[in-house]
Amino acid sequence: MNLNYEKIVYGGSLEAFLFAYKNNLPVLYTNLKPPFLFDYLQPVDEFSKLNIKSPPNVLNSSTGVISYGPSKVQLWQKLYFLLSMSGKIIYGDTVRSVSIEGQEAYINCGTAKRKSIQFDQIVIFDDIGISGLSEIKKQIKSKSIIYDWVDITSGGSHAYDVFHYDDDFVNTVYFYPSQRNDNKKLKDLVCISYLNDDQIDDFSYSSTYVKFKLLELFKEQGIKGARNGRDPNRPGKYKYYSVKLEPTKREVIPQVANEYCEDDRFIFFDGSLEQVIQESYMCDGYLKRISEII
Repeated sequence: MNLNYEKIVYGGSLEAFLFAYKNNLPVLYTNLKPPFLFDYLQPVDEFSKLNIKSPPNVLNSSTGVISYGPSKVQLWQKLYFLLSMSGKIIYGDTVRSVSIEGQEAYINCGTAKRKSIQFDQIVIFDDIGISGLSEIKKQIKSKSIIYDWVDITSGGSHAYDVFHYDDDFVNTVYFYPSQRNDNKKLKDLVCISYLNDDQIDDFSYSSTYVKFKLLELFKEQGIKGARNGRDPNRPGKYKYYSVKLEPTKREVIPQVANEYCEDDRFIFFDGSLEQVIQESYMCDGYLKRISEII
């Protein structure tokens, strides 16, 4: 049986899920794109209709206390759950690829027979895994987002949650409870940078240099390593080992956007999450009812 929809949302991002939820639309995706673990919404963002009423996230920074709203991952997970429960996610996680031919989308779910969906319009949030879109007019490439994950093997006990800086290299540092032991007072970190292709290939911007820069920042903030006994030259004072950092993983997230020629079959979303947040709710029916009780 072929499915027929007036409008479909394509994409697995927070923006796609929120747009689908607010407009009561079905969703199709080939890859899920949850937000970064430490991305937060603004405290003023209102999501009471989704029963998300968590208290503000208060983080200690090098310049004082910063208040954030709920995490973006929390909102993404809630929307994913609600859309799934209400039957709005077409074919779930089985979709491998989508091919557009005219007003029909052919879905490859890993079986011999393709599934077919007829549609009037698709709102495109992500062009990965889908073919048959209109011609690409130009490609816009921004600096890649770099996540450097670092274990703090000495110096992980401190009060800070986040550092923010103006440089693209080591722009933001988030501290989180280490998963390597049961002592939740000890922290590890993830460092965010924004680099172009040449910088990514340059050793001066490697994980090794991230480590060197972090050691400088730790020293500036007075963060020390583990205690190393009493200081014989200063009664009542302690000596400390140096801070020790071990880079464990680097993730490179390219930021490439294609600009497509106009086609009445497609709406290519190029806005921001803030724009979707400000849209009115048109959620109705079963999706609205389960949102009120879950």
